[in-house]
Amino acid sequence: MNTFTHSLRGHFAKAVSAFLLAAFLLAALLLLSALPFGALAEPQQAPADMLSERIEALFTFRRTHDTGAAGSILGSSAYINGASSTGTDWIAIAMGRYSVVDANGVPQFLFDDGNGYALYADAIKADMQSKYNSNDGKLDNNKLTEWARATVALKSIGGDPANAGTYNGSPIDLIADGTYNAVISPLRQGFNGPVWALIAKNTAAYEQPETVTYSDEYFISYILSVQLKDGADGAYGGWALSGSASDPDMSGMAIQALAPYYNDDTVYSYTNTKTGQALQKTARQAVNEALDKLGGIQLADGDFSSWGTVNCESTVQVLTALCMVGVDPVNDPRFITSTGKTLLDGVLKYQRADGGFSHSYGFDPDNPTASGGAYNSMATDQASYALVAYWRYLNNMRSLYDCRPDFDSTARAALDNVMANIAAALAPDATPGYSEALHRALAGFRALDKANRVYVRNYAELADAITAFGGEAAVNAAVLAASLAAAKTTAKAELESYKAPADYRAEQQTDLASAVAAGKAAIDAASDVAAVNAALASSKTAIDSIKTDAQLGAEEAANTRPDGKTGNRFSDFLNWLIQLIKNIFNSLFGWIFRLF
Repeated sequence: MNTFTHSLRGHFAKAVSAFLLAAFLLAALLLLSALPFGALAEPQQAPADMLSERIEALFTFRRTHDTGAAGSILGSSAYINGASSTGTDWIAIAMGRYSVVDANGVPQFLFDDGNGYALYADAIKADMQSKYNSNDGKLDNNKLTEWARATVALKSIGGDPANAGTYNGSPIDLIADGTYNAVISPLRQGFNGPVWALIAKNTAAYEQPETVTYSDEYFISYILSVQLKDGADGAYGGWALSGSASDPDMSGMAIQALAPYYNDDTVYSYTNTKTGQALQKTARQAVNEALDKLGGIQLADGDFSSWGTVNCESTVQVLTALCMVGVDPVNDPRFITSTGKTLLDGVLKYQRADGGFSHSYGFDPDNPTASGGAYNSMATDQASYALVAYWRYLNNMRSLYDCRPDFDSTARAALDNVMANIAAALAPDATPGYSEALHRALAGFRALDKANRVYVRNYAELADAITAFGGEAAVNAAVLAASLAAAKTTAKAELESYKAPADYRAEQQTDLASAVAAGKAAIDAASDVAAVNAALASSKTAIDSIKTDAQLGAEEAANTRPDGKTGNRFSDFLNWLIQLIKNIFNSLFGWIFRLF
């Protein structure tokens, strides 16, 4: 064999080896793309920076998958032409909320999409205007969620839902038309209508007119009225579109709608349409019942099943819901499975190596295009905003659908201070000053702006502690009693030390002791702090009237005569004058008697 042949065979062998290696790597890549991203790294804790990596990997995947290029996602023709649809709005919401909203309400987007955000906002407004003008001022004749989704999408990317185009010469107000003055009945779409109307309304602190067609109370009461009674031991549970078993998707969405009212102690009176029971509950009570139910039906991997299929989207809705009510989705014991898995594990289980998400691992007859482990657009969209919701939670920012400016240092410090005071107050009931600590913590909470109170993550614990104490009235009564007792103790101590007995003569010391005793009795009999202060003042006045040894000595010195005797000189003079008159009269009478 010549050298050339040997060399040729050597090169050929290397080429074959390289080809086989490339083929192996390609096969491995294809295999990995079908595997869940979460399976490669399953963190039990989720720091914000890890979430950022996952989120940006997802957005980057959508860029290449949806646009086929490295350009703008939202600014691409595929998104502009499909603006204001379920296929494009949800990724826009996730991208928009992956941001910091400045004091002027302008989002500073963290994922670079060029001018895509502005272009997509304009496309939504153009679509709103077109639909309003072609359909008599409505986006849809039956689905109120069309207004809600457009509202959330537009607000998330810096647009103004109250000025979303023009109809009949006036600005299109998606908030008014889709919530409190809805142009179609919210119930025409069933459960989804009220749920998404509340979510849309609370994207910002929108002012409502004094007279509205549909109030917050209307929407909240409706959601509460269709809660299912399938919790443990006959308790209420979650929600569902139909049937009598709580569904994680609809339960998660209901909790998201009620989230802004979670720390509101308003009690709603309503009749449950499923049981016929007349009930009175706060939104928090209903949400906590639903959370208990959801924790009970979570699966071993941390995910959920809906309509017979274990899937990503159901888990996403529960994860998002917990973030919005300030409940830690990774550390709350109700959502840590027997195998140690969390809700985050349940979501990341479905992330593929390419960054996208699958709907399920098995065949779903209700979603036949979402085959096991395959990329699914809806799952990817929903997972994207769930991860953003948790990222915002970890960074102490406003929740997913609350698009107001994020907290500045002053507002953040106020929230942290209130939470610290609540944590300090939650001591054992026997701790001295317990009722006062509860009272102070509650007062601090109520001093916050009402719309910010939902971000006090431990308020539910304070509310439970107050309930266990007997209610706010019992706390207030205990505080008043403690305040009165402290005031009495202080007043009596002040009375005792007001004058020193050594400064008085024996007779006056007796008077002083009697006055102090009478003052203490009056203080003890006082029914409020004002009466205590009045009794103390009156007792001091009585004591002030008792002359000290020094005072008596000064009076005696002032009354001393030149002859060294003590007494009142005017009185002596008067007595002398009277005696003189008597002497003159007697002399005159004797003279007259002798004359006759």
